[in-house]
Amino acid sequence: MAYSVKKKKKVTPAGNQSVALPESNVVADDEHSMLVQWVNESDDATLETRNLAEKSRAYYDSEQWTPEEKSKLARQNRLLRSSTASSPRSTA
Repeated sequence: MAYSVKKKKKVTPAGNQSVALPESNVVADDEHSMLVQWVNESDDATLETRNLAEKSRAYYDSEQWTPEEKSKLARQNRLLRSSTASSPRSTA
């Protein structure tokens, strides 16, 4: 029974490897640039949803008042009242 010997591929700076930028000594990794672009696009695409989630979480944590609203209520000697209609309830 004969086994064939696998030949190793020669790695060249083409394709997925690092390449030198024109008129520069800086080396740019094409894969890294693409990954950075994907992460930035993902952050941009989900910005509105993440802001809404943060606002909803703050409301749930009874952080419903802005600093301006708090100071206005303090000047009027009124209490800060927060309500969270979606708070967990005991089933016992």
